[in-house]
Amino acid sequence: MCQLNSCPVCGHQLIDDHWIDEQQKFLVECQQCTTFTITKTLIEMFLGSLTTYEHHLKELLSRYLRNAGDEDEREITETSWRQLTEDM
Repeated sequence: MCQLNSCPVCGHQLIDDHWIDEQQKFLVECQQCTTFTITKTLIEMFLGSLTTYEHHLKELLSRYLRNAGDEDEREITETSWRQLTEDM
C-alpha cells in the first residue's frame, strides 16, 4: 500500500500514515485535522472531483476532526463522513 502525500481531508502535510490491513483503512495523523482512520475508497473520492457541496462538507469534516473531543468519532467511511458534518 502506498503512502499518502498529504491529508486526504484538508490537504495539509501529514505527520504520518499507516495502512491497517485487517481493517482495510488508513490511520492518518494530520497536524491540521488530528488522528483518524479513513477508507481507501473515500480517499480516492476526496482526491477526485467533488461537487461544490461535497467540497464544503469536506471542509466541515476537517473542522469537526480538529475540534473533536476524546469521545467523538474519528473513523471516516463512505457513509459516516456526511453524517459527521451534519452533527456540527
